[in-house]
Amino acid sequence: MDRLADRTTSTEPKANGQRSGHDWLIVTTPPDVSGNQASIADLDQAFRDLGFEVLPWRGIGYAGSIALRKDGLDIWDIHPANVLLTEPGLPVPFDVMITPSP
Repeated sequence: MDRLADRTTSTEPKANGQRSGHDWLIVTTPPDVSGNQASIADLDQAFRDLGFEVLPWRGIGYAGSIALRKDGLDIWDIHPANVLLTEPGLPVPFDVMITPSP
């Protein structure tokens, strides 16, 4: 976490100069990310290629968005405005919802 904190500007509340008791940060200005906008079908395939299960639900978070599951986590709101594809085809999500799988 400290490496990430060194590279981000934190505006988290502090008490007496100390962190507020949690070990996570919210990054509101992402680092430069290079990639291309992709279609839902492109994102579906890119995540399947990485071993994600595409869940049957559509449109949770955004009309037509897809939901994924992997390693005990569900990732929601996957759509072209929230995920870029890098040149080699790696998806880079930056505004998605992540929850524990039921």
